[in-house]
Amino acid sequence: MGVTRNLLAYSTRAIRFACGEFLLTQSKESQKQRLAIYDFDCIFRLVKIFVETTIPSYLVSKPARDVVQMARQQTTRDWWENCREGHNLYTSQIVLEEAGAGDSEAAQARLALLASLDLLEISTSVLAFARKILLGGLLPKEADRDAAHIATATIHGMDALLSLNFRHLVNASIQARLRRLALREGYELPVI
Repeated sequence: MGVTRNLLAYSTRAIRFACGEFLLTQSKESQKQRLAIYDFDCIFRLVKIFVETTIPSYLVSKPARDVVQMARQQTTRDWWENCREGHNLYTSQIVLEEAGAGDSEAAQARLALLASLDLLEISTSVLAFARKILLGGLLPKEADRDAAHIATATIHGMDALLSLNFRHLVNASIQARLRRLALREGYELPVI
């Protein structure tokens, strides 16, 4: 039960960030700098959020029986209905390919949700950073699409990567290593 509660709290914090609250996961000095920038920027611009495949998947999926899945579905619906209009939302061709796979009716619904989002380019810089994530052992080789999501959001300077992928993306131990890699490469990892 403790693990379930922790996962729900972690996903709720990530989504609350995207609704306007700031997730404090950085060093004290970095927090102060980011908060100052965040407070200033939010007055003048919307937060840039990369929407990963799990978000439209949770939005169109049939109601779950599992309490954790139900909570994730509801939290995702609440954010989509109440908060998304307050931000600049982006996605990528890779997300569209993932969303378009599987059951054709569900795929059409997922793609319809993503249709109005701006597409970010999968550039050579994105592919190079994704390759470094995989070669560094930060994600397993079969998670190449997840590495591409992280790389796309990072290279394009997104403020947040919105996901409910707890295995490879919304994972504190992986994020710490990703943050160090991003800094070494001259980038700032978005809040995930």
